Amino acid sequence: MSNSDFRCPACRAKQPLQPVCRRCEADLQLLVRAIEHSAALAARYEQARFRSDPHAMDSAARLIALLDPKQLAALRCDADQA
Repeated sequence: MSNSDFRCPACRAKQPLQPVCRRCEADLQLLVRAIEHSAALAARYEQARFRSDPHAMDSAARLIALLDPKQLAALRCDADQA
């Protein structure tokens, strides 16, 4: 997800990824941290795939599945095409 694709879940305002909504001032800190953590896990998954480390890939995949199952499906689809 790029910063320009983010919408506040409370008021649907399109905005950069930030901890407080610019329009309704909703607290988005937890959501922002989850998105950032999901991106870090995706990077960890890709590094493990590059190193051919199935244990690290599985570990990262389990955590990604909890936060963002669609991202996991996309990562696995990319891995199958490579």
